[in-house]
Amino acid sequence: MYFGRLPDGNYPKDWEERDHLQWASTIEMAGDPKIRLRVFTALFPTFHVQVEAGWQLLARLPYTLGYARRAFRAPDRPRDVPPKRESYLESVLDCLGPLPDDTLTADWLAAWAVHLNWRTDTLGYLFAGVIDAGGPTAEAVFTILKDCAANRHEIGGPGGHATRGSSAARGRGWDFVEGLLLAGPTAERGCDTTILEAVDEAHPQAFCRMLGVVLDKNLIRFASVARAAGVWLGEEEAVENPKKLKADLLAHP
Repeated sequence: MYFGRLPDGNYPKDWEERDHLQWASTIEMAGDPKIRLRVFTALFPTFHVQVEAGWQLLARLPYTLGYARRAFRAPDRPRDVPPKRESYLESVLDCLGPLPDDTLTADWLAAWAVHLNWRTDTLGYLFAGVIDAGGPTAEAVFTILKDCAANRHEIGGPGGHATRGSSAARGRGWDFVEGLLLAGPTAERGCDTTILEAVDEAHPQAFCRMLGVVLDKNLIRFASVARAAGVWLGEEEAVENPKKLKADLLAHP
């Protein structure tokens, strides 16, 4: 299920027109909370508050998308955010569209997310927004995500939704994420890739903290860290050139 449909439910025949409509709609929703509330309530009748929390979170995260993304943030340039918000809504709708509204809660979704769809990484932004909002639901979701990331939850399991949800929240999950990263050799831990991919989306203070961990524990000896550092810093990095990699990480403010 995708956005970009006309009022009659059909897609535009021209793909450029479809892209333009999606862009314009996302811009309009960003500028008018009343319109956004109507859209989110129509798509997610019992879950629109949580979807809104993830939408708001995206404004302070890196705005680039795709395999070649970089950790670039532009909080004063809101027109750079719509593509990521558009992708977020499409992914959330893919995951939640088939689910009954009356059974959908944030803690249920956190437990079952890994089983729902192949695009569940984006749900991490929704979970981070829920955690930032605070309250009993936030505590329940945070606990579930930690158990999922550590592969000890009875239903859920590790994945991008768990590490992103724990790390993109305002720093409170980083004691746990740091411990998870250091719990075993990086090359032997299947969850390390999802941890490293989420580092640049953390709160800036948590990001600097994780750079310190990487340097203090000499994790630059692992190829997965070198690849991730290339995304974090927007530089070409290779494990075969640890001198450059270390210098680039040390130069980061």
